[in-house]
Amino acid sequence: MDLNNFIENFIFVKGGVFSMGSDLTLFNNDELDNDFETPSQIVHIDDFYISKYCVTQSVWVSVMNHNPSCFKNQPNNESFPVEQVSWKDCQLFLSKLNNLKHINLRLPTEAEWEFAAKGGHESLGYKYAGSNEIKEVAWYHQNSKCTTHPIGLKIPNELGLFDMSGNVWEWCADWFDVYNPDAKINPSGPIKGADKVLKGGSWLGNDKECRITNRNFDKPTGKRSNTGFRIAFSV
Repeated sequence: MDLNNFIENFIFVKGGVFSMGSDLTLFNNDELDNDFETPSQIVHIDDFYISKYCVTQSVWVSVMNHNPSCFKNQPNNESFPVEQVSWKDCQLFLSKLNNLKHINLRLPTEAEWEFAAKGGHESLGYKYAGSNEIKEVAWYHQNSKCTTHPIGLKIPNELGLFDMSGNVWEWCADWFDVYNPDAKINPSGPIKGADKVLKGGSWLGNDKECRITNRNFDKPTGKRSNTGFRIAFSV
């Protein structure tokens, strides 16, 4: 997929009210890796657009002129997610892309990401993005064969978004912290922090990590072979 086709493949997400995070009473004791995703909170999200796929190696190269990915030597690697990109690398990519195309793309907030992964107004309440059966929607440690996979091979979620569970963790705009119970409208995380939010799980992780509500984090300079991103823009 070239850059122009990628930019054309955005999904409109109608805003609304949803429950963000998890309620411990809904899970077995071994379901949660930590309590970062509790307690759940009701938040309102405005309309936005989010990319149908995570950013691929070919799209990254077309903007940045190099490929940092660990899995860049795979056949048909152009359609694999870019990885080994830090949060700060993503900001540079977005700055260059926005200047190139005269648009205003950004990372999704954690709340936007979770609302979209849950299927927005079309949500069927799945544990993973598009199904309760993880193998239908995600590349994770039991089926990945220790590598990422081309985008769009698994079934999409209710909104037509691919790979929001598994394949690569996805950077969000927010600084990481426990949920702020007062942030009810378009929450965007704390003003400052040490780590940035990651969502979605990856080829390296287990099924619990791939749940929509699971939260992870890394330093803004962190670069890993199981971390990539997708992009969004406001209406």
